[in-house]
Amino acid sequence: MEEKIFEFEGLYYRAYSELDGLKKVDGKLYRTCKCSRCGGLGYIPFFGHIENGICFECYGNKYVTEKIKCYKSLKNAEKSIENDKKKEEIKRQKEIEKIWESLHNVVNDKIYVISPENANLFDKKDYLKENGCIWSGKVWYKENNCGLDNFIVKVIDIVDYVKENILHFKDLYNRYYILKGFTELVNDIAKNFASIYNTNFTDFVVGNKYDFIIDKVLVKKTINTIYGYSNFYILLDNNNRKLQYTTTKELENLHNCIATLKDIQNDTLVITRLKQVA
Repeated sequence: MEEKIFEFEGLYYRAYSELDGLKKVDGKLYRTCKCSRCGGLGYIPFFGHIENGICFECYGNKYVTEKIKCYKSLKNAEKSIENDKKKEEIKRQKEIEKIWESLHNVVNDKIYVISPENANLFDKKDYLKENGCIWSGKVWYKENNCGLDNFIVKVIDIVDYVKENILHFKDLYNRYYILKGFTELVNDIAKNFASIYNTNFTDFVVGNKYDFIIDKVLVKKTINTIYGYSNFYILLDNNNRKLQYTTTKELENLHNCIATLKDIQNDTLVITRLKQVA
């Protein structure tokens, strides 16, 4: 919301809306209004133990008179607004330069995002954490590629993003929290990873059996249930479809198999009764 210029008895003043209670005295503007400290009560109940709580701003009068900055011409009022805008812009640029300098001292110009097409990322999460990676909620990322030689990564140039969102990093001088500040950017990039997987399941019907050729194991996790230990798998078939399967057995030498479709969840086919075919 920007200030506007209003006129009162030949004098001009700046405000967000026209002011009431104005008076012109000796070529100056004054305004009588309710005391902002006591809200027009004349006393402050919380301080009742000090001189009966009288408000020291209005001294019990409930109203105060304040001087309003005014200008003798419309041109001067307009010029004052322009000057203040220039000062604010100079202040903003200095603040941006300070933030930019601090960012360069703490973080690199690139972010390395680990593609979800890497196998068994869930099993490697402890390694990724120890390596300085941050989980964005969708993918892992870090400020350099040290320790990522065996991963498929996407390199993001963050310079333009930082310049466009510089004030977002205003109070982030710690390396970890600055990196966390890129989570939104990384998650936007992560949307592009959706194209890695085939999510066209229009020909699949829950309850039917299907043949699958498994290319790789994306996730393998052992979980403890009330029925004992189970192995949770996310598999990738030769048509780039993700398959979710839970079993008490270890899957070995997976390639050709037959399974019943149990459910379809977003980008994943949930299967059951998997049988390996020689």
